[in-house]
Amino acid sequence: MFPKRYSPFLKTTFVDEDAEQRKAGMLIVAIIAFVISAWYSFNELTYALKGTTVTATVMRTYEFTVPTRYGQSAPRLGVEYAFTDADGDLRQDKDWVPLPSQLRGEPGVEVQYLPGPDGDSRLAANRSIIGPTFFVGCVAFLIVSLVQLIREANAPIPRRRRASGMR
Repeated sequence: MFPKRYSPFLKTTFVDEDAEQRKAGMLIVAIIAFVISAWYSFNELTYALKGTTVTATVMRTYEFTVPTRYGQSAPRLGVEYAFTDADGDLRQDKDWVPLPSQLRGEPGVEVQYLPGPDGDSRLAANRSIIGPTFFVGCVAFLIVSLVQLIREANAPIPRRRRASGMR
């Protein structure tokens, strides 16, 4: 709202409220980005640690479009597949990949699934590295910000010298 001002009575500088509001807004955006990227990273880590990869039989493929920004549409290839899990149970699911895809016309596809009665499955081609990479970037930003905060908190307070002739 007001630019930084110096008060000779308080011998201090007032806080720039606009700059502080911008910093607070950026902090909120950073927290939201951190939480979203942590969710995607957790899902990828779950598939990496607990997931099993098998070859599934393609039951049906179909093309469809999804609306995107500015009234455009993007083509997708839907794949319905069936596979037998480690317990011997037949599981059926469906997933999609963007077109053009190398999965078109294949009799079998690689599928990752999570064991258990209500485990999830996905096409192995749908692995994502964007979420975990963004999460690592958020953690690095958090570490750098904390180091700067600690340095600023532990830095000595600079003493201002009085102007000569004023006592």
